[in-house]
Amino acid sequence: AGTRLWHLVDIEHYFQEDDLGCKYLVGLTFKIRAGIWAQHFLNKQACKERSAFYQYGILPKTLLTTIMSIWQQHEGAARLMLWLLFKTKMGREQRITVPTLLRVAYGEEKVTLASRQREERKRLLRTFESDLEMLNHYGIKPIFDPVTYPVEIQPLWAKLIDLPEDPEAALEFWTNDGGGETRLTDTGPRGKWNLLMNARILSFELPIEWEHQNTDSDKKSRRSVNRNRRKSPKPQAICLANRFYKREKSQSSQRELAKLTGKSQSWIRDIENGRLKAKLEDQALLRKVLNMA
Repeated sequence: AGTRLWHLVDIEHYFQEDDLGCKYLVGLTFKIRAGIWAQHFLNKQACKERSAFYQYGILPKTLLTTIMSIWQQHEGAARLMLWLLFKTKMGREQRITVPTLLRVAYGEEKVTLASRQREERKRLLRTFESDLEMLNHYGIKPIFDPVTYPVEIQPLWAKLIDLPEDPEAALEFWTNDGGGETRLTDTGPRGKWNLLMNARILSFELPIEWEHQNTDSDKKSRRSVNRNRRKSPKPQAICLANRFYKREKSQSSQRELAKLTGKSQSWIRDIENGRLKAKLEDQALLRKVLNMA
């Protein structure tokens, strides 16, 4: 029970009575309490003592949906998702060692047991590589350090990520791979566990939805945007606003614009409403898509 992300404390039922006196359930209220993770991330006193964090903000809706759908089969991946969400608040370019990720995902006890027993070690590595693949599937993509985390000890899914989709190109890919001294499907080198204990991940690429978290820097940026909105808009802002107006007149949807720019629909909406300010490179992309280049 101590490993649960949330504890269900109480459920309130709401009923509505019809003309015949029959009652029908029309609503539910769930009262929940944060799990043990709150001791590490929502602990104001320990934060003052610099032994924990006191961080709060807006959780991306997609993150909550993802965790609820994967936690039973990929508990380690669910833990890593929440941990990385807070970790990135302190900067995205942080090298993270594999032992740190293992302890976060599975706990100190399992890591210690794996270091002593070969079968437990093999089982933990399979689970870890599967959980990394799950993170990658949901847009949290690990960037392996080429020095400490070379291809030889990377997961198979990471080696095959650039496999061509075209059948002829794929055939050539496997032909070339089979003719080499080593093959992508070769088993890992001896001592892989020890090599991984010194391996690092340079950073994680994050999903678009995570890019607009309500961090302190985001709040300052938004306050600045709100102040600027009271002033006369810059020519660039006027130009983009006019183009967005023409987009609405032409009945081109925000979804289509999001697809063309590779951005999220909420990002397009926030730019149009003035809640966010596009970066210079994003402005150039928008001008191109809106035929302003």
